[in-house]
Amino acid sequence: MRESKIEAKVREYAEDKGVWFRKFTTPGRAFAPDRMLVAPKGTIMMLEFKAPGKKPTDAQFRELHRWNQRHIMAEWVDSVARGREMVD
Repeated sequence: MRESKIEAKVREYAEDKGVWFRKFTTPGRAFAPDRMLVAPKGTIMMLEFKAPGKKPTDAQFRELHRWNQRHIMAEWVDSVARGREMVD
């Protein structure tokens, strides 16, 4: 399954649960996670999407780590099941 298909299915699942699913961009800053999710109670999570079996680059791992250091959950997913798990 392609990365875009995983992302679309996770987006649908998140939105059905009332979670905002937004494209995240940071002009002038490379390697930002693909999406920002905001739960109904305000919890924020950053997700990087990858095709099955693929992993983030070293720079993407560093960026995810930076978010986690700020106490914002930042993870990567390479399957619909993992994406749904993160939404839950």
